[in-house]
Amino acid sequence: MSTGIYKHIHFIFLLLMFFQPTKLEIILFPGSRKSEIKQFEVDGMTIDSLFHNLQTLVYHNPDSARLLALKGIKIAHEGKQSDWEIRLLNLVGASHAIESKYLKALEYYHRALEVAQQFGNLERSGDTYNNIGGINYFARNYTEAIANYLEALSYYEKNKAYDKIAGVHCNIGILYAALDNPEKAMYHYNAGLHGFKKLQLLPGQTVVLSHMARSYLTANKYDSALILINKAIDLSRDIHELYSLSTSLKTKGDIYLAQGQYGDALTLFNQSETEALKINNKSTLGTIYIGFATAYIEIGELIKAMKYAVNALEFAEDVNDEQMIVDAHLMLSKIYEKTTDFQKSLQHYQTAAELKNRILNESKLHSIYHKEIQHLSKDKEIQRLEIERQQYLINQRNNTIFIIILVSLVIIIIVAAIYYYYANKVRSDQQKKINEANLKATEERSKVALDAEIQERKQIGLELHDRVGPLLSLAKLNITALADYSTNGNGTKQKMLGNTLETINEILKEIKQISQNMAPVILIEKGFEAAIKNLVVRLNETKNHIVSLDMYGLNGKLEPYVEHVLYRSILESINNILRHANGTEINIQIIGSPDDITVMIEDNGQGFDPSTLQQNKGLGMKSTCNRIESLKGSVFIDSKIGMGTIVTFIVPLTKEMKA
Repeated sequence: MSTGIYKHIHFIFLLLMFFQPTKLEIILFPGSRKSEIKQFEVDGMTIDSLFHNLQTLVYHNPDSARLLALKGIKIAHEGKQSDWEIRLLNLVGASHAIESKYLKALEYYHRALEVAQQFGNLERSGDTYNNIGGINYFARNYTEAIANYLEALSYYEKNKAYDKIAGVHCNIGILYAALDNPEKAMYHYNAGLHGFKKLQLLPGQTVVLSHMARSYLTANKYDSALILINKAIDLSRDIHELYSLSTSLKTKGDIYLAQGQYGDALTLFNQSETEALKINNKSTLGTIYIGFATAYIEIGELIKAMKYAVNALEFAEDVNDEQMIVDAHLMLSKIYEKTTDFQKSLQHYQTAAELKNRILNESKLHSIYHKEIQHLSKDKEIQRLEIERQQYLINQRNNTIFIIILVSLVIIIIVAAIYYYYANKVRSDQQKKINEANLKATEERSKVALDAEIQERKQIGLELHDRVGPLLSLAKLNITALADYSTNGNGTKQKMLGNTLETINEILKEIKQISQNMAPVILIEKGFEAAIKNLVVRLNETKNHIVSLDMYGLNGKLEPYVEHVLYRSILESINNILRHANGTEINIQIIGSPDDITVMIEDNGQGFDPSTLQQNKGLGMKSTCNRIESLKGSVFIDSKIGMGTIVTFIVPLTKEMKA
């Protein structure tokens, strides 16, 4: 079966122009950088709009499209719009190719390539080489066709035009299929299909699947061919691609025709004709009518076969597809031979042979153009290589300067970093020494303040005990004597003296208690451990609480200010229990170690919410926390309403704290 120029040209266009709303059977490449191309007007229409319209017009009226494109070429050339100039030159070449004027097509492709090479336009160079490869394919110059396709592939790879790379792979596959090399054809078909799948370009996939199916048909692998063509048909219907649908239905009809299933083949040809008529695709209609004619010859209906062969010839002549004209004449020759009209059979055969010879002669002229293009390419390649060499030298010099600057900057940064590190280290060491000195001074001040507080408390306690105490005791003796002397006196006076005596007794007890709390003699004389034990004994004597004491690990005496802080803190915590806890038991645990002293005071009182502690205006607990923190210690309070309270002090021991 003939592939025909129209079919192949559409194939190339479909692969590289699938994003356009109208599918045209021409070799056009709009490119992918519209935003970089300056717009201008031709006959009052922007070049972008004009080009879009020309793609449709060239299919229906190549002459009119060509005239408008030539105007655009002149304006683009004068305005130095090289990209548009190349695209329009390719369009004019395509208009000639549609009319099978291959030499004229090559002339404009040659001009397009010259401009593309002059301005170093990689993508347009690839487009033009691809078009030239298509022309050589139609002229059966397969060697030159593959050379041009490979050139196009090289330019597209440099420009990373992956959609067009996939398209060229499929074109090369078609060429190898024409050379009866199914292995190579399938390799390139698969490369093209993989590219389209990766880019998710469905129209391209439909075309590749259709051509792969035709290759399996040529190899008589009908099952494989049907699987692929069915995929192509389903995909074409999903994306509403009428051209691919009509050609795929035609290919499926050819598969059934090859298997002798003429009824199924005719049904598919009818479906294909319906879709092709919707888009007035004369090239595909011509191949469909040849299929009809072939099927009717096989089933012996020669009149119908004659009708479709004549239709095919008319469509081929209408689109000037020389290869399809050859196929139509050969079909008519076969039909007339079967009807025993040998004269007409011979006439059609001779016409087909003459046209075929003319195509072969034209292929020689194509070779001349190919040589010219090769020469042009070599000159431009030499020029390009020289430019690249000069650019390389410039880049090498720039790179050397850049490296010197970079190394200098790195050295400066390293020196600055070292200086910054050293300066920071010196500042850090100095600050550390200052902080240590400040901390030591603070500790010394705290120690002096605590020592002063201890001495002051001791002095006040002794004053209360040695001076105020004796005076109150003397007053008590006098009042007692007075009470004894006035035994027989007024009863009211006697009662008042008794009350006064009781008050003095209470004052003496309080003064004694205050004196012991402020400067307990036992703490001063016997140390912390004995003082705590004495405190517990005195608490138990009140019989208001059951107080227990567990104390171990205290080896040796501590510095007086440490013992004083611990004693005062424990005393303050117990006072808080006596005033607020409403409990009956108090448990005191004091655990010593070489590193710290831990004090735990637990009661079974009513407890409280620790979060409210900050709202409490009392100074007792705040004073305790301040004392413990002055020794770098920590205070922990664990309490819950109705569950009692545990107060824990942890005071680290340093060498200075040990006596």
